[in-house]
Amino acid sequence: MVIVQTVQSHLSYLPIPWESNMIRPGRLIAILLALCIALELSISIRPVSAQTSVLTEPTGWTAHEGAVTSVSFSPNGQWLVTAGMDRIIKLWSTSNFKQVGVFRGHTGPVWAVSWSPDSRSLISGSEDGTLKFWDPTTRKVTNSLNVAAPVLSVAVSSDRLRLAAGTSERKVKVWNFRNPSRAETVPGTTDLVNDLQFIPGTTTLVVPMSRSGLSFWDAALHEPVGAIDTGSSPVAVSKDARWMVSGSGRDDAIR
Repeated sequence: MVIVQTVQSHLSYLPIPWESNMIRPGRLIAILLALCIALELSISIRPVSAQTSVLTEPTGWTAHEGAVTSVSFSPNGQWLVTAGMDRIIKLWSTSNFKQVGVFRGHTGPVWAVSWSPDSRSLISGSEDGTLKFWDPTTRKVTNSLNVAAPVLSVAVSSDRLRLAAGTSERKVKVWNFRNPSRAETVPGTTDLVNDLQFIPGTTTLVVPMSRSGLSFWDAALHEPVGAIDTGSSPVAVSKDARWMVSGSGRDDAIR
Protein backbone atom coordinates (compact mmCIF):
# COMPACT_ATOMS: atom_id res chain seq x y z
CA MET A 1 0.00 0.00 0.00
CA VAL A 2 1.24 3.46 -0.93
CA ILE A 3 -0.33 6.44 0.86
CA VAL A 4 -0.16 10.02 -0.39
CA GLN A 5 -0.79 12.98 1.88
CA THR A 6 -1.15 16.57 0.76
CA VAL A 7 0.19 19.36 2.92
CA GLN A 8 -1.46 22.59 3.99
CA SER A 9 0.76 25.69 4.01
CA HIS A 10 1.83 26.49 7.53
CA LEU A 11 5.15 27.71 8.90
CA SER A 12 6.31 26.05 12.10
CA TYR A 13 9.30 24.40 13.71
CA LEU A 14 9.56 21.26 15.75
CA PRO A 15 11.78 21.59 18.86
CA ILE A 16 14.15 18.66 19.32
CA PRO A 17 16.55 18.44 22.30
CA TRP A 18 19.62 18.13 20.11
CA GLU A 19 22.40 20.58 20.85
CA SER A 20 19.76 23.30 21.46
CA ASN A 21 18.93 23.49 17.76
CA MET A 22 15.56 23.51 16.00
CA ILE A 23 14.98 20.99 13.22
CA ARG A 24 12.29 21.54 10.64
CA PRO A 25 9.90 18.61 10.30
CA GLY A 26 10.66 18.25 6.61
CA ARG A 27 14.22 17.25 7.42
CA LEU A 28 13.01 14.22 9.37
CA ILE A 29 10.91 12.78 6.54
CA ALA A 30 13.76 10.61 5.23
CA ILE A 31 14.26 9.09 8.68
CA LEU A 32 10.56 8.41 9.20
CA LEU A 33 10.32 6.86 5.73
CA ALA A 34 13.24 4.53 6.42
CA LEU A 35 11.65 3.43 9.68
CA CYS A 36 8.34 2.71 7.95
CA ILE A 37 10.08 0.55 5.35
CA ALA A 38 12.06 -1.34 8.00
CA LEU A 39 8.86 -2.11 9.90
CA GLU A 40 6.95 -2.98 6.68
CA LEU A 41 4.33 -0.34 7.44
CA SER A 42 2.26 1.58 4.92
CA ILE A 43 4.39 4.27 3.32
CA SER A 44 3.42 7.93 3.53
CA ILE A 45 4.67 10.09 0.67
CA ARG A 46 4.40 13.78 1.50
CA PRO A 47 5.34 16.72 -0.80
CA VAL A 48 6.95 18.79 1.96
CA SER A 49 8.60 22.19 1.62
CA ALA A 50 10.47 24.24 4.19
CA GLN A 51 7.34 26.21 4.98
CA THR A 52 4.84 23.35 5.31
CA SER A 53 4.18 20.99 8.15
CA VAL A 54 0.43 20.45 8.60
CA LEU A 55 -0.67 17.22 6.92
CA THR A 56 -4.15 16.47 5.66
CA GLU A 57 -5.90 13.10 5.69
CA PRO A 58 -4.10 10.62 3.41
CA THR A 59 -5.38 8.72 0.42
CA GLY A 60 -3.74 5.56 -0.84
CA TRP A 61 -3.70 2.73 -3.33
CA THR A 62 -2.26 -0.75 -3.69
CA ALA A 63 0.97 -0.48 -5.65
CA HIS A 64 2.55 -3.92 -5.35
CA GLU A 65 1.72 -7.52 -4.56
CA GLY A 66 3.43 -7.73 -1.18
CA ALA A 67 5.43 -5.22 0.84
CA VAL A 68 6.63 -1.93 -0.62
CA THR A 69 10.38 -1.98 0.00
CA SER A 70 11.66 1.33 -1.40
CA VAL A 71 10.30 4.65 -2.71
CA SER A 72 12.01 7.61 -4.34
CA PHE A 73 10.99 10.91 -5.96
CA SER A 74 12.90 11.99 -9.06
CA PRO A 75 15.02 15.13 -8.51
CA ASN A 76 13.01 17.00 -11.16
CA GLY A 77 9.83 16.30 -9.18
CA GLN A 78 7.99 14.70 -12.10
CA TRP A 79 8.05 11.06 -11.03
CA LEU A 80 7.80 8.72 -8.09
CA VAL A 81 9.13 5.17 -8.20
CA THR A 82 8.14 2.35 -5.88
CA ALA A 83 9.77 -1.06 -5.53
CA GLY A 84 8.48 -4.19 -3.91
CA MET A 85 8.84 -7.78 -2.84
CA ASP A 86 7.11 -8.68 -6.11
CA ARG A 87 10.43 -8.04 -7.96
CA ILE A 88 9.15 -5.10 -10.00
CA ILE A 89 9.49 -1.31 -9.97
CA LYS A 90 6.64 1.01 -10.84
CA LEU A 91 6.74 4.58 -12.13
CA TRP A 92 4.06 7.10 -11.11
CA SER A 93 3.35 10.64 -12.26
CA THR A 94 3.43 13.16 -9.41
CA SER A 95 0.77 15.27 -11.13
CA ASN A 96 -1.95 12.70 -10.37
CA PHE A 97 -0.10 9.65 -8.95
CA LYS A 98 -1.27 7.49 -11.84
CA GLN A 99 0.96 4.64 -12.96
CA VAL A 100 2.88 5.44 -16.14
CA GLY A 101 5.25 2.51 -16.38
CA VAL A 102 6.64 -0.74 -15.01
CA PHE A 103 10.28 -1.87 -14.85
CA ARG A 104 10.76 -5.64 -15.09
CA GLY A 105 14.04 -7.56 -15.02
CA HIS A 106 14.97 -8.38 -11.44
CA THR A 107 14.52 -11.99 -10.31
CA GLY A 108 14.37 -11.19 -6.59
CA PRO A 109 12.82 -8.56 -4.31
CA VAL A 110 13.99 -5.02 -5.09
CA TRP A 111 15.42 -3.50 -1.91
CA ALA A 112 16.62 -0.10 -3.12
CA VAL A 113 15.96 2.49 -5.83
CA SER A 114 17.78 5.76 -6.42
CA TRP A 115 17.78 8.43 -9.13
CA SER A 116 20.70 10.09 -10.85
CA PRO A 117 20.77 13.83 -10.04
CA ASP A 118 19.61 14.75 -13.57
CA SER A 119 16.60 12.34 -13.35
CA ARG A 120 17.75 10.63 -16.55
CA SER A 121 18.66 7.32 -14.94
CA LEU A 122 17.16 5.11 -12.27
CA ILE A 123 19.32 2.63 -10.37
CA SER A 124 17.93 -0.37 -8.49
CA GLY A 125 19.44 -2.98 -6.19
CA SER A 126 17.95 -6.41 -5.64
CA GLU A 127 18.10 -9.65 -3.70
CA ASP A 128 19.20 -11.23 -6.99
CA GLY A 129 22.66 -9.69 -6.50
CA THR A 130 22.48 -7.15 -9.30
CA LEU A 131 22.44 -3.41 -9.78
CA LYS A 132 20.40 -2.32 -12.77
CA PHE A 133 20.42 1.01 -14.60
CA TRP A 134 17.15 2.01 -16.24
CA ASP A 135 16.00 4.63 -18.72
CA PRO A 136 12.85 6.05 -17.06
CA THR A 137 11.30 7.06 -20.39
CA THR A 138 11.60 3.64 -22.08
CA ARG A 139 11.69 1.54 -18.87
CA LYS A 140 14.53 -0.46 -20.46
CA VAL A 141 17.71 -1.68 -18.75
CA THR A 142 20.73 0.27 -19.99
CA ASN A 143 23.31 -1.55 -17.87
CA SER A 144 23.44 -4.33 -15.30
CA LEU A 145 26.17 -5.08 -12.75
CA ASN A 146 26.65 -8.43 -11.05
CA VAL A 147 27.45 -7.57 -7.42
CA ALA A 148 27.39 -11.25 -6.37
CA ALA A 149 25.47 -10.48 -3.16
CA PRO A 150 22.03 -9.04 -2.39
CA VAL A 151 22.06 -5.24 -2.78
CA LEU A 152 20.37 -3.47 0.14
CA SER A 153 21.06 0.21 -0.60
CA VAL A 154 22.04 2.52 -3.45
CA ALA A 155 23.36 6.10 -3.51
CA VAL A 156 24.53 8.37 -6.33
CA SER A 157 26.80 11.39 -5.86
CA SER A 158 25.41 14.79 -6.87
CA ASP A 159 28.02 15.18 -9.64
CA ARG A 160 26.82 11.88 -11.18
CA LEU A 161 30.34 10.48 -11.06
CA ARG A 162 30.09 7.92 -8.24
CA LEU A 163 27.67 5.14 -7.38
CA ALA A 164 27.69 3.35 -4.01
CA ALA A 165 25.88 0.23 -2.86
CA GLY A 166 25.62 -1.67 0.41
CA THR A 167 25.44 -5.46 0.25
CA SER A 168 24.31 -8.28 2.51
CA GLU A 169 27.99 -9.17 2.98
CA ARG A 170 28.23 -6.03 5.17
CA LYS A 171 30.38 -4.38 2.51
CA VAL A 172 30.08 -1.01 0.77
CA LYS A 173 31.15 -0.88 -2.87
CA VAL A 174 31.75 2.17 -5.08
CA TRP A 175 31.79 2.45 -8.87
CA ASN A 176 32.48 5.11 -11.45
CA PHE A 177 28.88 5.94 -12.43
CA ARG A 178 29.68 6.60 -16.08
CA ASN A 179 31.91 3.55 -16.52
CA PRO A 180 30.95 1.07 -13.79
CA SER A 181 33.14 -1.80 -14.91
CA ARG A 182 35.23 -2.13 -11.75
CA ALA A 183 34.12 -1.82 -8.14
CA GLU A 184 36.11 -0.45 -5.23
CA THR A 185 35.35 -1.86 -1.78
CA VAL A 186 35.36 0.60 1.11
CA PRO A 187 37.61 -0.84 3.87
CA GLY A 188 35.86 -2.34 6.88
CA THR A 189 32.42 -3.80 7.42
CA THR A 190 29.16 -2.49 8.82
CA ASP A 191 25.82 -4.04 9.72
CA LEU A 192 24.09 -0.82 8.64
CA VAL A 193 24.63 -1.04 4.88
CA ASN A 194 20.99 -0.21 4.19
CA ASP A 195 21.62 3.50 4.75
CA LEU A 196 24.26 5.26 2.61
CA GLN A 197 24.38 8.96 1.75
CA PHE A 198 26.64 11.13 -0.40
CA ILE A 199 27.12 14.65 0.93
CA PRO A 200 25.67 16.96 -1.79
CA GLY A 201 28.25 18.80 -3.85
CA THR A 202 30.99 16.34 -2.90
CA THR A 203 32.14 12.78 -3.53
CA THR A 204 32.16 12.07 0.22
CA LEU A 205 30.13 9.03 1.22
CA VAL A 206 28.66 8.81 4.72
CA VAL A 207 28.74 5.23 6.06
CA PRO A 208 27.02 4.38 9.38
CA MET A 209 29.14 2.08 11.54
CA SER A 210 27.91 -1.07 13.28
CA ARG A 211 28.27 0.02 16.90
CA SER A 212 28.17 3.80 16.88
CA GLY A 213 29.54 6.55 14.71
CA LEU A 214 29.78 7.63 11.09
CA SER A 215 32.73 7.26 8.75
CA PHE A 216 33.40 9.46 5.71
CA TRP A 217 34.91 8.01 2.54
CA ASP A 218 36.01 10.17 -0.40
CA ALA A 219 35.09 8.14 -3.47
CA ALA A 220 37.25 10.32 -5.74
CA LEU A 221 40.39 10.22 -3.58
CA HIS A 222 39.78 6.58 -2.58
CA GLU A 223 40.57 7.25 1.05
CA PRO A 224 38.89 7.97 4.40
CA VAL A 225 38.50 11.67 5.15
CA GLY A 226 37.13 11.59 8.68
CA ALA A 227 34.85 10.00 11.23
CA ILE A 228 32.68 10.93 14.19
CA ASP A 229 31.97 8.68 17.14
CA THR A 230 28.33 9.68 17.64
CA GLY A 231 25.27 9.00 15.52
CA SER A 232 24.65 6.02 13.30
CA SER A 233 21.68 4.92 11.22
CA PRO A 234 19.40 6.21 9.78
CA VAL A 235 21.17 9.26 8.38
CA ALA A 236 20.09 12.18 6.18
CA VAL A 237 22.00 15.16 4.77
CA SER A 238 20.36 18.45 3.77
CA LYS A 239 20.65 19.47 0.12
CA ASP A 240 22.81 22.48 0.98
CA ALA A 241 25.19 20.12 2.88
CA ARG A 242 24.95 22.28 6.00
CA TRP A 243 23.08 19.78 8.14
CA MET A 244 23.34 16.10 8.84
CA VAL A 245 20.97 14.25 11.16
CA SER A 246 21.13 10.65 12.28
CA GLY A 247 19.63 8.17 14.67
CA SER A 248 21.81 6.43 17.18
CA GLY A 249 21.21 2.98 15.73
CA ARG A 250 20.75 1.60 19.24
CA ASP A 251 18.38 3.87 21.18
CA ASP A 252 15.79 6.63 20.74
CA ALA A 253 18.23 9.54 20.30
CA ILE A 254 18.52 11.84 17.25
CA ARG A 255 21.85 13.59 16.71
